Amino acid sequence: MQTTTASATLAAPSRTALFLRTLFGVGCVITALLIVLLPQLQRAFARPAVHLVDFFPAEQNAQFDYQFARPLSHLFLETVPQPGASLMMRVWSPEPLPARDLRITHLGRDGERELLTLPIDATARTIHLLLPPGDPHAAGYALALRTPPAVVAGDERELGLLYEAVGLNASPPPIPWFVIGGSVLLLSAAGAAVLVAGLGLPAAGLAMLLLAVVALFNPFRFAAYSGALILALPLVRLLLPNPIRRVAILARLRTIHAAGWLSLAIAITYGAYIGFLAVRNHELYGTNVYDLGLYDQTLWLISHGLPNYSSSAGINMVGSHANLMLFPLALLYVVLPDPRALLVFQALGVGAAALPLYWLARDRGAPWLGPVAALAYLAHPATQNLALFDFHVDSIAATLLIAALWAADRRRWILMGLLCAAVMLSKETFAPTVAWLGVLLIFWRREWRAGGLLIGASIVWFVIATRLIAPALVGRDESLHVGRFAQYGDSLGTIIWTMISRPQLLFADLFKPEVPGYLLILLAPLAFLPLLSPVTILALPALAINLLSAADFQRTIDYHYSALTIAIFAVGSLQVLLIAGRLIRRPATQRLIVGGGSIGLLVAALLCQDLLQVRMRRYEINAALANPERQALAAYRSFVLSLIPPDAAVSAQTYFGPHLTHRQQMFLFPNPFVRFEFFNPAAAPFPLEAEYVVFDVRRPESALIGARRRLEIFGEVERSGDYTEIARLEGMRLLRKVAP
Repeated sequence: MQTTTASATLAAPSRTALFLRTLFGVGCVITALLIVLLPQLQRAFARPAVHLVDFFPAEQNAQFDYQFARPLSHLFLETVPQPGASLMMRVWSPEPLPARDLRITHLGRDGERELLTLPIDATARTIHLLLPPGDPHAAGYALALRTPPAVVAGDERELGLLYEAVGLNASPPPIPWFVIGGSVLLLSAAGAAVLVAGLGLPAAGLAMLLLAVVALFNPFRFAAYSGALILALPLVRLLLPNPIRRVAILARLRTIHAAGWLSLAIAITYGAYIGFLAVRNHELYGTNVYDLGLYDQTLWLISHGLPNYSSSAGINMVGSHANLMLFPLALLYVVLPDPRALLVFQALGVGAAALPLYWLARDRGAPWLGPVAALAYLAHPATQNLALFDFHVDSIAATLLIAALWAADRRRWILMGLLCAAVMLSKETFAPTVAWLGVLLIFWRREWRAGGLLIGASIVWFVIATRLIAPALVGRDESLHVGRFAQYGDSLGTIIWTMISRPQLLFADLFKPEVPGYLLILLAPLAFLPLLSPVTILALPALAINLLSAADFQRTIDYHYSALTIAIFAVGSLQVLLIAGRLIRRPATQRLIVGGGSIGLLVAALLCQDLLQVRMRRYEINAALANPERQALAAYRSFVLSLIPPDAAVSAQTYFGPHLTHRQQMFLFPNPFVRFEFFNPAAAPFPLEAEYVVFDVRRPESALIGARRRLEIFGEVERSGDYTEIARLEGMRLLRKVAP
């Protein structure tokens, strides 16, 4: 096996490494340009189509196709039409239906505005309607069509009017060549500034790639950050020439093995692909208040210096899991406050695990095993689901734990301590894993000082987190999550004592019927290699928490609860391959065993995605992306939500929540009307009230409280007289509080 020493940092890189380095940089540059160009061109050449909303399915007779509307129906455009646009349609009320009036109104933030009322009879009438200007901040344009209902013998439907040839007459929007050219120029100039500073093509490509992602979410911040980079780098080079020169020399000469460039490419490619799916899933309303909405609102509040009180659940989110990592994470929202940026950050954070896995393999003399272990870890169904399930700090903590194991392997104790501290500060339940790492360092490495400090720090932090921070911030004597172990007691101390004094309860939970299947799903995609690795022992605390929990969902890979376990298993798989390479002396046999094991690991990771028949969120998102109805529904939802002022207090369903959480008061309906999973209302820094209520009566979620009860509560709010309806579209109702 090829040996690479960490000390040879200034040797000339190999031709393969240079090729991959150049390919990586060029790939980043091209990808960045495409990210900036394609959405602009797509918007420029798109032609708005008229959506017939709340119409009956199209029918056909011997002469023509026709389509009845319901008594209340809508015409919807995904973009606000250009000035002078008009709508054309043929409409009539065929016999034996009676003649009726058609009332057309425009939906806006102030409610419906009537445009015209026309009598419609059995004679087809062609209507040309000049469209009034739309709200430039609205995510679309909608007209409501109202007519008295009518019925026909033998047809149970309440029919509106009959429509044909509904179309839009509008000039195409001007192609924003100035915006497109300016964006490309700014992006190219930013990359050129990095090159001029001598930082190399890969650094320039990465900088352009990051700026391109910013451009997708916020064009104004893209322009500001690009301009700042273009101005700052020459200034820094002028004022601090020596530091920049040293960095440039290291960037050009530092030895990075070809496997290192491949690992970096895997990390970024994975982050880009999974990030794209996560963002599109969010835009299709596939994310939820639990937990993207909770984290998004919390980070937004912290970054704006507002009280850290998540109105979605009535709780201080830091107190939920003693998650102090939210404070440094809020810096992301200083740079780019957008839940989509948070999803991309999570995807890149998961993909970044490829780097410490490569470092572990490189330092053991087998650099090419790093990308193999990275691909196996990132292809694992649990890892993919973790990266695509809303947002959780667990995903970042898993990568930090792998990096901590590498630092421990290199005996870089200060770095290991910092990484372990970050893991513990992500969630109080991660402290046992860090403490167990300290135990293993003592028994395996005889590293008494490092191991003892880890054990002591973990115990102290766990006590502070569970006995002081969490209770103080959530207004309870115990953590919110103690209830998941209610079979052992109602407090942390009682739970620990019951586990010690009644081990039969412990073993009964460890051998539940679903446990073998859960372990199979965790191990099979890694070809069961973790069972042969001593590192796997480190997974026992995290695995035990899932196995002993009364919550069944912790023993599935649908969510984030297996994050640390899978990360440790990936390191264990890599260790088995490394040990096999060291034990076998004959080079031919060594290549055969290690190569075969690597191929087997990758094949297992790919095949188990389908063979195990587990839930794959990636498949679900791809199916949604290919579903035109789902995309149309997302457009309708975005329009309705855009009618809510940006600072108004609102109560909404779970899939609306993450799109509304950049405000102090966003309640998960039926809060605040009926308190439901609203844990600490006494700590609210404001009166609990909702100015707006948005609810989809056709798609009421049924989790915990039940769909029927949610509909009943919404009906009570609607009939209370305190709210008036300002918009209705495809089952969605938007209510606004009546001014006193």
